[in-house]
Amino acid sequence: MSNFDFSTQPSLYVGTYEKYNNCSISGDWLTLTDYSDAEEFLEACKELHCDEEQPEFMFQDQEYLPDFLYSESASLSELKRIYEYVELIDDLEDVNWVYLNNEYCNNTGVDNYIYEFTDDFFDTHFFDNPTNAAMAASFGKINWSDDYIEFNGYGNLESISEDLIETRIDKEEIIAHIIENKESYSL
Repeated sequence: MSNFDFSTQPSLYVGTYEKYNNCSISGDWLTLTDYSDAEEFLEACKELHCDEEQPEFMFQDQEYLPDFLYSESASLSELKRIYEYVELIDDLEDVNWVYLNNEYCNNTGVDNYIYEFTDDFFDTHFFDNPTNAAMAASFGKINWSDDYIEFNGYGNLESISEDLIETRIDKEEIIAHIIENKESYSL
């Protein structure tokens, strides 16, 4: 599970295969948000390598992109997908990741729900069966001052502090699913 930095702008190091084959890694870092779309980005790549008649771009490195989007020889359609991600991270800047995680769980059937640790949680899940509540709590790991709670793989409760909540959420997997299924999310 990787959690990348949304506060930093995604970039690609753009070289060409011709330069690389001639023992040069000459190129430059281009920040994707400096360009409105994949076509404009490719135009900037052409300007950068205007010394070649028909440059074949080689994206030799990346910063602040999820691994599933990166390709050394990205096509136009792959670059468009990267730009979908760039637009999406703007939408996700202030998102409630716990809510988005639970929406992802609803859409995929993944059982990784995270709940606010409140009395409402216990009323909702254990109202009719206090014995199950006692068992789930006693066999689980609960710090009563934590902000969130989840069921672990054994049906026991584990609390999660505000500081650790993002370690329990697979942002990369959620983003990949959102890109493929935008209509299923309320962004």
